[in-house]
Amino acid sequence: MAAEMQEQDGSTETRTVSMLSLKNNSGRPCTIPAGWASMGLSDENGTYQPLQASRQNYPGAGMNITVKPGEWVYASMKWTTDVECPDTKSFAVSWYGTWVAAPAKWFNGPRQLCPNTVVQGTIQPTRVGVNFM
Repeated sequence: MAAEMQEQDGSTETRTVSMLSLKNNSGRPCTIPAGWASMGLSDENGTYQPLQASRQNYPGAGMNITVKPGEWVYASMKWTTDVECPDTKSFAVSWYGTWVAAPAKWFNGPRQLCPNTVVQGTIQPTRVGVNFM
């Protein structure tokens, strides 16, 4: 599994919208269970800690998705951003008990993430309609 985060156009000075993309890097199909990705955020020591987030059925209910080798699936996230909140360090996705780093691509450097403001959308088989508006 490969993962990446990318800031999206819906971001503002006080809100960050990002897309999580997950790729099947194996040589065989894998099934992503219906629901949300278990996300982590690195602490000051570089250790991933589970990211507290609320979850929404956005853009719809989750579904089991069979991902062929080389294919991607997607999910949106949003959170409150403020200069008083900590900068994001590094995201990761929990995959079978290990953390898979999800390098982030930002428009203007890392964004702040205010605790207890993260909202996750469901994992979907296509990018279309996934981004929070």
